[in-house]
Amino acid sequence: AYRQIKRALTQVSEFHISAIEDGAIWTSIKCNGKIDKCADARGVDMEIRLYKYSKQIELLYAMTKNSNTDPNSIYVAFPFTSEDNGHLVFEAQGGIVKPGENQLEGTASDWNTIQNFAAVKRKNSQIIFSSKDIPLVQLGDINTGHFYYKHKPETCHIYSWVLNNYWTTNFKADQSGELEWKYQFTSSDDNSNSAATRFGVAKKVPLISRTNAGRTTGGKQITETLLNLSTVDNLLLVSARPAAEGIILHLRETEGDHAVVDITKLLQQENIKAVYEVNAIGEKLKEITGPLLVEHWEVKFLLLEM
Repeated sequence: AYRQIKRALTQVSEFHISAIEDGAIWTSIKCNGKIDKCADARGVDMEIRLYKYSKQIELLYAMTKNSNTDPNSIYVAFPFTSEDNGHLVFEAQGGIVKPGENQLEGTASDWNTIQNFAAVKRKNSQIIFSSKDIPLVQLGDINTGHFYYKHKPETCHIYSWVLNNYWTTNFKADQSGELEWKYQFTSSDDNSNSAATRFGVAKKVPLISRTNAGRTTGGKQITETLLNLSTVDNLLLVSARPAAEGIILHLRETEGDHAVVDITKLLQQENIKAVYEVNAIGEKLKEITGPLLVEHWEVKFLLLEM
């Protein structure tokens, strides 16, 4: 196990804005700074993207890490404030964790891995943080070497742990080379776990779209939806994958409440012949013809037979 012997912090220096570009989708602010003994002479490039048509900010980083076998690591600090009784939560593998309160006893508290999001929750709002590239964080402070049994962060600061060479097994000692990573943020008056989950999933698994001419009637374009779950706020479509008989939907309840799927509406689609509840590998359990209840935090798999 790694224990701190001597701690020295190096921050970005000679920071400057190199360009501002006003694009069709976002305004880009490009910056550069030097990091002594960490990056090569080019330093670290940072780009701030301010989106115009959605409430979103992106931060992009790029650098070439120097070779260094001494114990070292890179953090990006996000010092969110904790006003209005704010507190941190993060999504683990299928559940929401409030550090120091509902975290499983004996699990790591010096560092945590976020699944789709971390959030600063307030009474009537929240800030949502997501990164598909760098999931490892330390919460409240840099806690390395403390080995807390139970740790409740005293601030709402998030420290993104970009890399380190503290591990002594199966990791290169120098951690050198080209690095690129990204973060996304938003804020919302909706402070539910469902809103945070939807944002995090959308950033990690973005919708892939294709534009085509579509069908028209009398010169007017027709829009059709095969599957609409938007009326069930606390039900997340984790994935939709093809199967031999149709499409398998992986659904998860996100709010600790129940949700109801309107199977009747699905069966009204002309291409769907039947709906079955199946297990994770697609084996049929039972046919469903009426409303389907999804319980608190429950996961369901549905086969849309076509």
